[in-house]
Amino acid sequence: MPALETIQWQYPEWLWGLTVLPVLGYLISQHWRRLRRVGLDWSQVPEVRAHSARPSRRMVIGHAALLLSGWTLAILGFASPTLPGTTDSPVWERVSIGLLLDVSHSMQAAAEPHDPASPNRLELAQQAVREFITSLPDGIRIGVITFAGVAVPLVAAPSADHQAILAKVRRLHTQFIRRPGTALADAIRQGHSLFTDMPTDQPTGAIALILLSDGDTRLTPDLREAIQQARLPIHTLGIGAPQPVRLSASNLPADPRGSRPQTPLVTTVNAALLRLIAEQTGGRYAPFVNRAELYRTLQQIVSQQRHQVVERRDHTRSFHRVFFLGAFSCLLMYQVFNRPRIGAVS
Repeated sequence: MPALETIQWQYPEWLWGLTVLPVLGYLISQHWRRLRRVGLDWSQVPEVRAHSARPSRRMVIGHAALLLSGWTLAILGFASPTLPGTTDSPVWERVSIGLLLDVSHSMQAAAEPHDPASPNRLELAQQAVREFITSLPDGIRIGVITFAGVAVPLVAAPSADHQAILAKVRRLHTQFIRRPGTALADAIRQGHSLFTDMPTDQPTGAIALILLSDGDTRLTPDLREAIQQARLPIHTLGIGAPQPVRLSASNLPADPRGSRPQTPLVTTVNAALLRLIAEQTGGRYAPFVNRAELYRTLQQIVSQQRHQVVERRDHTRSFHRVFFLGAFSCLLMYQVFNRPRIGAVS
């Protein structure tokens, strides 16, 4: 129950209407006394006395209470009482998400080898990214960096234009990948540069990098150095089943002469590397389960950023409608039950 001293009034001048209560009570009492005198005068007539009802004192008091309560509640409603309060709401404009999307050739392996209809790893990652960006609240800035043999940012700077970023992700195709390899170290460095070199006029708050990859690469000294120099948390999401998958030669790129390697390659999700990156940078590692779980993990990462940019904002809650409803109910009951009848009041 809020304390009385915390109640604020938008129109306190209406409270002067409560001073009319004693006068109104006096008029009500005079009204029933007049009815009593009229009842006494007419009670001498036998026909009138036979059909006259004698209202009880409880009924009189109830009618008076309804009328006075309706008046009081109406006055309080016009005065518009308010209570101060606070709400915690996230400032999404201070949240930035960087997506590091692996588009190397190992990502063309089947995400679930035992399901012939399943998409490959890259298609699965693209679907998850599209659903993820579509569900993000307005204001969140997004940066996307794709990497294979080289790391290439899809946007020059983090942007809150989610539709433009979605269009770039949809147009991403493996035919554009000309240089084989997995430049994971360059992707991590570019991801940091993309968000640490933002203009100073853009508010910064929670920044997180999300790596979607199968991790099928070696932990080179260059990669280890990039991980150690990371100043932002990197959340790693393993894309693909844990068992080895054979990548057919038809999925591999042709060399400049147009020939393709004849020996199929075997690719495996390097969960140990992905877990190491997350642990060393303060992020979290999530192994691949299915598409729904992948999307759920992305949502959980955003929820973690939400708690870092919460602002407490003051607001007021008005209760004038409650008082008006109470006043209407009291006056309606008074009108229904107040059936003045000729008779004496005890």
